[in-house]
Amino acid sequence: MTFYENNKSKLGAYFRTLFRIFDLIDNSILDTKQRKEYAKILRAQLSENELFFIRYNAMTIYSSDENKKYINKYNLLKHLPIFELIEFEEECKKINI
Repeated sequence: MTFYENNKSKLGAYFRTLFRIFDLIDNSILDTKQRKEYAKILRAQLSENELFFIRYNAMTIYSSDENKKYINKYNLLKHLPIFELIEFEEECKKINI
């Protein structure tokens, strides 16, 4: 939360834009298969660092239920390496030892 508070002007604009694009895809006249294809193209553009921030942003008070819906519906975190997550940091250190 401290990181987010210190950077919310930049992060907020990024997340609003990203989820507006998913909203546009989701509410388009495209059929379900086409929506998924466009969402996959957008998801493919996300780096591991971006996925990391999307995940933790979803856990803050700043994320809406709509954002969480798109994260789940379009499987946005599919390519986020599990050992990159903060909650596994200590376990990863043990493995490296």
